[in-house]
Amino acid sequence: MAQIIQQLVAPAVMISACGLLSLAQYNRLAVIVGRLRQFHHERLVVYEKMLEAGEPDKQLLTRRYTGIGEQADQILLRAKIVRNGLACLVGCVLCMLGSSLAIGLSLMVESVQPVVVGLFILGVLNMSAAMVFALLELRASLTQVEYEHDRIGQLEKPIGHLESFGPLGA
Repeated sequence: MAQIIQQLVAPAVMISACGLLSLAQYNRLAVIVGRLRQFHHERLVVYEKMLEAGEPDKQLLTRRYTGIGEQADQILLRAKIVRNGLACLVGCVLCMLGSSLAIGLSLMVESVQPVVVGLFILGVLNMSAAMVFALLELRASLTQVEYEHDRIGQLEKPIGHLESFGPLGA
């Protein structure tokens, strides 16, 4: 009986861990999506200004519009990476639930044991993939911060060049 309880604990611990990681990733995704919407709004405002601007201002606004678009593309990529990580975490939870169910079934049908092991291993692989996606998103977020850092460093240039920079923040 003690061995059965020990077997049931491992999937339960994994489900709890995935739940905590999922919560953090869902929050991260919400922040990223909110920032993407800000970029889209800002890009529309700049586009409207481009339609009304004279030629010198239109060139500066076009550069700003392009810069905002580049950052929006980077943010969208990050959102997709987080989404993929979340899908892996959900896959892990499903595997662990299946593993728990199979452990219970193995009490009656011993031939289910390979299914238990297979589902558990598949769940661990899903969780590992989710952590790889989390690291990729972390790396992408730092790349974007470096981009912004470079733009802030250029603020010392003459005022006429400031309008060519994209938005700051992410």
